[in-house]
Amino acid sequence: MVEKPKFDLYTFHQSLVNDNLLLYKGPFNKPVLGVFQYYIYETLMDYPFLRKKIYSVFVELAQNIIYYSAEKHIYNGKPVGVGTLSIQDTNFSYVFVAGNLVSSANLGKFIDKCTRIQKLNKNELHEFKREQLRLPSGNNDTANIGLIKIALSANGSLDFIKYEVDPNHFFLTLLVEVIK
Repeated sequence: MVEKPKFDLYTFHQSLVNDNLLLYKGPFNKPVLGVFQYYIYETLMDYPFLRKKIYSVFVELAQNIIYYSAEKHIYNGKPVGVGTLSIQDTNFSYVFVAGNLVSSANLGKFIDKCTRIQKLNKNELHEFKREQLRLPSGNNDTANIGLIKIALSANGSLDFIKYEVDPNHFFLTLLVEVIK
C-alpha cells in the first residue's frame, strides 16, 4: 500500500482562488513561456489593447524570474530561473503576483529600483525609460527597463514584499495590477 503524502493536494486545490487566469511554479524556460503566451493570447483574443498590456507585464515578470532568480534549473545546458507566477482575473483588473528567490546581495539594488519607480508619475516614467535607453551598452540596467515597462503598463501599480529565507536569500514577491 502506498503511504499517503503529507501534502494534501485537494485542500490546496480548494484554497486556490477560482479567478486564476494562470498559476505556475517552476522553471521559466522557452516551452513554458510559449504555452503561457499562447494561453494569454487566446484568452484575451477579444480585447487586443488589454491583451497587449497583460502580455507585456507577463513577459517582463517572467524575464525577471529567468534572469534574477537565485534558484536555477538547467534547460538545454543553460541555467534558467525558477519562480512562481499568478495572474488573477478580478472584476476590475488583472492582478499579477510573481515571486522568486533572490540573493541578499541583489535585494538592495532591486528594492532601490522599485522604490524609485514607485515615486514616478507616467511622464517621469517615460523620461526615466528614455534615460536608461540612452546609457551606453553595458551601463544600461535591463532590470530598470523591465520594471519601468511594468509600471507603465500597470499605470504605476508596482509593489513588492520580501521574506527572509536565510541570511543569504530572500523570497521576493512583485505585485502588479492592470486595470481592465
